Amino acid sequence: MAAQRSRVGGAFRYNQLVEKNLGSNGEFNFNGSETGLDFADFLIGAPNGYSQGQGYPSYGRSRYIGLFGQDSWRIRSNITLNYGLRWDVSRPWSELHNELETLVPGLQSQVFPGSPTGWVFPGDPGIPSTLAPTRWNNFAPRIGIAYSPNYSDGWIAKLTGGPGKTSIRAGWGKFYTTFEGATNFNEIGDAPFGNYYNSPVAPQFVTPFVDRGTGNIEGQRFPAPAPPYNSSPSNPDNSINWALYTPIGGSPGFYYKNVLPYSEEYQLSIERLLSSSFLLHLAYVGSQGHHLLSSLEANPGNQARTQAIAVRSCSTVAG
Repeated sequence: MAAQRSRVGGAFRYNQLVEKNLGSNGEFNFNGSETGLDFADFLIGAPNGYSQGQGYPSYGRSRYIGLFGQDSWRIRSNITLNYGLRWDVSRPWSELHNELETLVPGLQSQVFPGSPTGWVFPGDPGIPSTLAPTRWNNFAPRIGIAYSPNYSDGWIAKLTGGPGKTSIRAGWGKFYTTFEGATNFNEIGDAPFGNYYNSPVAPQFVTPFVDRGTGNIEGQRFPAPAPPYNSSPSNPDNSINWALYTPIGGSPGFYYKNVLPYSEEYQLSIERLLSSSFLLHLAYVGSQGHHLLSSLEANPGNQARTQAIAVRSCSTVAG
């Protein structure tokens, strides 16, 4: 055996991402809940909802290290084996001032002790600056083989056309990716580093923080105070008025157990030279993604419990 085209290499990246998503000045929604026609609701000033957001600049940071080695061995004149291994370390995004958050049910923040239970931040117990830990075991092997049958007689020779007329290639590989910057971008403006308000009731058009049906004042949430930079378990911040931010809804957080997404890719191909000007090529190519990022409800409602309450309520009324 003789080794051919051995390669080793690596890469390092340090990323800085400055994002100034400062939110919105306010947005009304009209769905026809008052008159049956959304445009008519607009004309009489009867919105069904109101949302407003305020954020501060985000200074995202991430690091990536990748090392690889690959080799190609010609086992025989008609068989070549390719194989390699890559090691990927993609650090989840952090933020220069730790202005990130995640949801860990039952955990009370020590950085902001007044925050709702479960709403936690870098520096809280078990929560690193990247929210999810950096994984150091992301090894990605890959292997491929190329084979050209060289039978000169028999039925196999008739099928393959003889030496040099058919080639069979197969390969499989595992490929990690990096965490996209959206995992940091989506959290801009989350409490207490800004605010996002989505009216729980139908508001008044002139005064959107007042319930149009009851006249109750839902509370002015803006402007959101500037976020603190030096909060930590040893220097907790108790100055936040969390009534301005709660209830928290529609605020994305990065899952504290996230692992790096990866894909498995594989292919099998057969080429058969039928004549000097005609080549038949058949191939199957596949790809499977694993641990792909998606948005999921962190605290979903219990449908069965809701239905049971509804049934009990109906039974009480009927009784």
